[in-house]
Amino acid sequence: MAKLGRLEMVLSQLPDISLAEFNFLDSSFFSSQYGACTCRKLPSPQEVLGASGTPSGYDGVWHFQELGVLIKFGHPSRVDLEEALALRFINKMFPADEVPAPEVFGWKSTRDHPGYESNFIYMSFLPGQTLRDAWETLSQEDKASVSQQLAGIVKRLRSVERGPADQFIVGSLSRGPVQDVYFSPDQHKGPFASAREFHDFVQYVSAAWVPVEERDPDPFRVMLPDTARRLTHGDLHLANILVLRSPDGSQISVSGMVDWEQAGWYPDYWEYCKAMIVGPYGDEWREAGWVDIVLQPCECEFEAFEAFEFYWGSRCP
Repeated sequence: MAKLGRLEMVLSQLPDISLAEFNFLDSSFFSSQYGACTCRKLPSPQEVLGASGTPSGYDGVWHFQELGVLIKFGHPSRVDLEEALALRFINKMFPADEVPAPEVFGWKSTRDHPGYESNFIYMSFLPGQTLRDAWETLSQEDKASVSQQLAGIVKRLRSVERGPADQFIVGSLSRGPVQDVYFSPDQHKGPFASAREFHDFVQYVSAAWVPVEERDPDPFRVMLPDTARRLTHGDLHLANILVLRSPDGSQISVSGMVDWEQAGWYPDYWEYCKAMIVGPYGDEWREAGWVDIVLQPCECEFEAFEAFEFYWGSRCP
């Protein structure tokens, strides 16, 4: 019950992403021993673009090492401020040692400047290398340790229970539209009042080219279960997981989970199915069963997910 109360409090305190600029003054960047320090300033969009050598409107990531600030920036269609809200939600719901996500410091947006539209999300820099880069150097014991640590993180995420007022909503962490790249930016993406409504939308997206009056009953639609909604990262693969080895080299730990732009409340099986389809085919992460340690296997749902996609994809004109 305490966690539910905290969930409602955190959701109610999330800022409005229509604001062109917002600073989280209680974050570590602005904090001092005397409280919030408004004298510190995050780099301006012009400073970010100048330091990174990136033309306006292009995507990029830049690390101001002297400030300890990493900036993710790009066109609003690709860098959505919902990611800033997702990070804030995670930061406030979990201690960093339970869910090691970047701490968000704020955002700036130039989306109202035609020809120069970009969003800038400011966050902490997390140490380590991606699990993708480290994977081939890891022993079986290391891989098992990392997988078990990730399983603990995922379990904590999925333990968050929804309030009775919105327990059926499928959407972003802030109760907004779904952010998954499975869907096109120009599509209406909810939020959805139920998993059934969400699945109807998935079916529509997969067959958007087929006129409604020409559609026949989908034999695979019933195989996608209208199950409980869970707190979901949405893009859990080796490149979005950071690991760090201890100074003596004896232990390896998960130091970060990044790229939360697709996070949200999704049906129970969604995290597993996404993890099974993202990344190169033949990836040991999936083929050797490491994903099955991190996430509760949803093999029947995954078969339905693949069949559903194949059924409609094979009918494309």
